[in-house]
Amino acid sequence: MKIIIAGGSGFVGQALEKELLAQQHHVEIISRKTHGNWDSAEGLDPNFILEADVVINLAGAGIADRRWSAERKSEIIQSRVQTTQKWVNLLQRNSRPITFIQASAVGYYGSEIHLPPADEETSPGNDFLSEVCVKWEAPLSSLSNPNVRWCITRFGVVTDAGGGALKKMLPLFRLGFGSAVAPGKQWMNPVSLESVVNVLIQLIHHPEYSGVFNVVQPQNYTAEGFAKQLGRKLNRPVWFPKVPAWLMRLIFGEMADVLVKGRKVKSKRLPSSWFIHPF
Repeated sequence: MKIIIAGGSGFVGQALEKELLAQQHHVEIISRKTHGNWDSAEGLDPNFILEADVVINLAGAGIADRRWSAERKSEIIQSRVQTTQKWVNLLQRNSRPITFIQASAVGYYGSEIHLPPADEETSPGNDFLSEVCVKWEAPLSSLSNPNVRWCITRFGVVTDAGGGALKKMLPLFRLGFGSAVAPGKQWMNPVSLESVVNVLIQLIHHPEYSGVFNVVQPQNYTAEGFAKQLGRKLNRPVWFPKVPAWLMRLIFGEMADVLVKGRKVKSKRLPSSWFIHPF
């Protein structure tokens, strides 16, 4: 198959590309590194996807790269909405069968700890990350081309020793200084990088699957539970006091909500066998 990965130079995209190439697929990466400032251009050449079998859109400005100023919030939203809309515009005119997989996040459901677990049928929350996800996914509502099978993958916190949040946590945990962010009862909804890659590949090969999917491990963890499990895996004690929420807010501002809040999310529509345990 010819598979296009937009935003493919990132953490997930690189791992996905490696696995797809190992399976003998032809992979085309679209990113600022390979196509310049493509995501803010008027649009891609419509001929670009004529021979593609799959498009996977992972593009978007990093949520936790820096503090959420008004300007940064706008950039986070627009980098996702504009790119997704441009893909939808191209796909609307596509004359042959194609699969479109759109990234999103479980932030769609909000971050209130006390609410019941969310699944794919749960309504969106009302905080900033919910707003991002709702607007990120919105362009697909206008995608009416019967030649296009589309999937929205709402990712949990992607964990891998080689990148993301886990890479930043490991040094402290290995030294025995690992801890959770207070209050500790917030849900992390982790998903291993191997699971993310496998789910995306399975969706490519299973045309009977379409619509919205929560990509989170079958086993949920609170922040405290995740810290203890990681300590056991590394054979290190987790005794250090929880990092105060007020300190996170002092350092990160509103962005600290990513760390100090979190709603439990379940995957109801994907087979548990598609997930590889993070530990």
